[in-house]
Amino acid sequence: MVPTPDDPATPEPAWLARLPPAAQRSVREGRSRLDPRRVGALVGIAGGLVFVLANLAWAPMPITLLVCGLAIALAAATLWALFGAPRALGAPASVGVGAWWAYLASVAGMLALIAGARLLLTSTGHAAAIPIAIAVAVGLHFLPFARAFHERHFVDLAVALVAIGAVGLVTAIVGGEPAGEASAVVAGLAMLALMLAYAVRGRALSAR
Repeated sequence: MVPTPDDPATPEPAWLARLPPAAQRSVREGRSRLDPRRVGALVGIAGGLVFVLANLAWAPMPITLLVCGLAIALAAATLWALFGAPRALGAPASVGVGAWWAYLASVAGMLALIAGARLLLTSTGHAAAIPIAIAVAVGLHFLPFARAFHERHFVDLAVALVAIGAVGLVTAIVGGEPAGEASAVVAGLAMLALMLAYAVRGRALSAR
């Protein structure tokens, strides 16, 4: 079971006690614009946009405009929910030094997996599957985050990206282009949609 920020057994972060009372209240309610989770969410938004915008070379112009518009709308709505009119994310949990080591190890593992997948797929004549293989690697690297940072949302991201990625990877290997890129676009849109859901319903998602 992954501890959640709303679990009373989860200790508050030590830095919270050093804030002014009003700021402490804002952080405990999960409404502070400086909450590290809001800042960290920018990485997820950027990642989702990259998956979409970098993998549309195959699409006709009407589809490209439609998908780009949807991705930008999701990103803009997420930014507004995070910073324009902040919704409650739930109180942040305390994380130790081990969480940051887990973060670094996860990122290193993701980069190694991407490099390995790129080499393997290229050498076997399945380079068309590389974009969606990257999505799988990104999804897997979220799994350790859920326990390290006590956020169930990372599991949602991991499950969505790995599920879409598994189907897309098989489709791209069997059918070739543009299945890999198209699947990566779907993965990017799913990522953006989940980021928006978290920004709007963070407390509910984390407490599931």
